[in-house]
Formats: sequence, C-alpha cells, structure tokens
Amino acid sequence: MRTKAKSSAALVERIPIGARVEVLGTVGSWTKVKFGSRIGYMMTRFLTAEQDQEPDEDLTLEERVTRLERRVALLEASDGAVG
Repeated sequence: MRTKAKSSAALVERIPIGARVEVLGTVGSWTKVKFGSRIGYMMTRFLTAEQDQEPDEDLTLEERVTRLERRVALLEASDGAVG
C-alpha cells in the first residue's frame, strides 16, 4: 500500500495476500483503501472483490494451490512493486 496513486510513492505498508481491505474509492488504475488504521493506495489489479471469490475453505487443495500460484505470478510480474 502506497502513500499516493503511483508506483514511485512511498510504501505505507505491505498488505498480506488475501487480507481484507476497505475500499474507499478509485483513482485511475489505483484503489484507495483502508487497512487497519492506515489509508493508502493499491493497484486495482491486485484486489479481488469478496463476492467474486470463493472462501479458501470451500476449495480443494489443488484449487488453493492454483489460486496461490496465480497470486505469486502477479506479484513477480510487478517486480515486487505491489500496491
């Protein structure tokens, strides 16, 4: 999570994969979010709407691994510059 809606902005906090954030709005390809008591911006492509995602406990082990592999691939593709 960053202080501004750009990848060169200072990092506020690293949000764990799968953590829930409160969406406050959008700015272009960025989403303003609240995580705990902190507010910042994340790239929208790293967020998944809760209603669009089955809870992990409802998935088979293979489906969980596939979901995790997709998340890791997104992180690697961003060169670690996660929202």
